[in-house]
Amino acid sequence: MIRDLHAHTDQQRTDDPSKVPARARELGYEPQDWPIGRIAWGFGALFAGIAVSLGFVAVLTGWLGPPRGTGDAFAAWQEFTSPAPPLEAEPGQARAYLDSTQDLRLHRAPQPIEAAMRETAARGWKDGGS
Repeated sequence: MIRDLHAHTDQQRTDDPSKVPARARELGYEPQDWPIGRIAWGFGALFAGIAVSLGFVAVLTGWLGPPRGTGDAFAAWQEFTSPAPPLEAEPGQARAYLDSTQDLRLHRAPQPIEAAMRETAARGWKDGGS
């Protein structure tokens, strides 16, 4: 709760402290508090200024920007056809060669994979495994 000002004190918070209602003084109202209406108008003016600035930038960008084509981008995309890139010269022959070399490597292995897995489990890893 604020006290009444002394008679010889310069009034800093309001021109006339008698205009502040007694109930507001009981609740701790300070005469220098900003009214909500002024705050709302301030925010409204701020957002209006931002909107006007963005509109100005949009108009200026459209006016000074590069000229835009009049055609439809989707229609131009449909007209554009490019051949698929050739990934392999002869994919069938290369696949057959790859399969045959892999089969040879599997059959030339010193032992089947199952036997190698059992042997590894029995011996353990060299780097500190089981």
